[in-house]
Amino acid sequence: VRITDNDTAGVLITPTTVDVTEGGATASYTVRLLSEPTAPVTITLAFDAAQVRVNRTTVSFTPGNWNAAQSVQVTAVNDAVDEADVHLSLITHTTASADPNYNQATARFTPLPTVTVRITDNDTAGVLITPTTVDVAEGGATASYTVRLLSEPTAPVTITLAFDAAQVSVNRTSLTFTPGNWNTAQSVQVTAVNDAVDEADVHPSLVTHTTASSDPNYNQATARFTPLPTVTVRITDNDTAGVLITPTTVDVAEGGASASYTVRLLSEPTAPVTITLAFDAAQVNVNRTTVSFTAQNWNVTQSVQVTAVDDAVDEADVHPSPITHTTASADPNYNQATARFTPLPTVTVRITDNDTAGVAITPTTVDVAEGGASASYTVRLLSEPTAPVTLTLAFDAAQVSVNRTTVSFTPGNWNAAQSVQVTAVNDAVDEADVHPSLITHTTASADPNYNQATARFTPLPTVTVRITDNDTAGVLITPTTVDVAEGGATASYTVRLLSEPTAPVTLTLAFDAAQVRVNRTTVSFTAQNWNAAQTVQVTAVNDAVDEADVHPSLVTHTTA
Repeated sequence: VRITDNDTAGVLITPTTVDVTEGGATASYTVRLLSEPTAPVTITLAFDAAQVRVNRTTVSFTPGNWNAAQSVQVTAVNDAVDEADVHLSLITHTTASADPNYNQATARFTPLPTVTVRITDNDTAGVLITPTTVDVAEGGATASYTVRLLSEPTAPVTITLAFDAAQVSVNRTSLTFTPGNWNTAQSVQVTAVNDAVDEADVHPSLVTHTTASSDPNYNQATARFTPLPTVTVRITDNDTAGVLITPTTVDVAEGGASASYTVRLLSEPTAPVTITLAFDAAQVNVNRTTVSFTAQNWNVTQSVQVTAVDDAVDEADVHPSPITHTTASADPNYNQATARFTPLPTVTVRITDNDTAGVAITPTTVDVAEGGASASYTVRLLSEPTAPVTLTLAFDAAQVSVNRTTVSFTPGNWNAAQSVQVTAVNDAVDEADVHPSLITHTTASADPNYNQATARFTPLPTVTVRITDNDTAGVLITPTTVDVAEGGATASYTVRLLSEPTAPVTLTLAFDAAQVRVNRTTVSFTAQNWNAAQTVQVTAVNDAVDEADVHPSLVTHTTA
């Protein structure tokens, strides 16, 4: 009997695709044989244990249960690796049996169906940096942040730090993570660089991070999470831009030694700084008009030498003169227009003056004679005036004459002596043989040191003119003998003064009226007619007495 068989050996697996999620529920599939075996059959499962787990690794069938489906439970391994959002893992099956139809080596249905496990991933590659903002202070304590990976890498990961070394320092420039320590936070210590630059009171500096790894999820070029978080370091500055000038008051004397002060910056500039000095060149000299600083010498003091101008002007005994300072720089902290510390300190130069306003008159006594030669004295100022000065002479014009009544000086000729010529008035008055006459002087000027009302040296020197007189008081009577005859003609004589009187003079005649008669008993003179001779007429009294043929009679004179 030839029997046509209707059975085919094989293994039925249903379904051949299952879906699981890392950290989620299990899925299952069933396995049964398609024909009754002649001997027990063992189906062995092969799978990636890093991806899935199963509740059994073998399924066994006998001639008694061959067609009873047996379940396989599948669970996704909840790893920490960032894989494809849905990634596959295979479960393969092999048979072993004494039944050649179910022996892997001889069975006609091989290979057996494979179960595809579609795994939904719950991991995301990335770098966790906490915190992303830290606060430090220049010259202060360090701050820290921690770094760890968000998923397990498949190869070592190196994180490299990039930062501005002029602003911050870190205790490490790279961090390395492996599949063994990926989730262990590693600390980075951050310290502010204690520079000397005046920056914003709180200014930021960034620490950036890049990764390198043969794991494409953590390789900077292929990672999906780039760029990595940046840490913002907020730095509290401890520098203040400014200019230190020491001292701010110096003392110098006209004609004396110089004094000095020093200049330096209070913080390091980001560009060269030039400090320009402004001063009154009529009062002080300095050995330099600019002082320059760079980032290299900003804290090195530089000296400025100050000398008083030895002028000839009488100023306050101690008078101030300021030296001001301005800055110029591409660094806004040291640019005059934007700097917060302006105005800069001013240096007060206290100048001790060595000049005294006054008028030198030489000599202060001169000798002249009436009718004689002139004499002279010179006049000059003792200090340079700030405005023209006019010296006015006052004198007794009845005693002396001068060749000028004013003498003028300017800031250009103040110390050039100017001469005054003095001549005695040749009057006719009998004065003391040597009698004085004074020439006084007054000044007028817009310069208060040479203005009569405010000058400290008033009164000015007086010139005493000693005058030798050439006049002698007296009465000139000519002739002193006259001849007359009784009953004859009159005779006369004249009278005048020998010098000009300072008041009217009356000459009274006294005579013997029994002998003579005169036409006037007084003769009067004034300062106007003192030298005009006046006549006195004398007549003999024609008496009847026999006297000597020629007998005298006197006419005497007295003055009042």
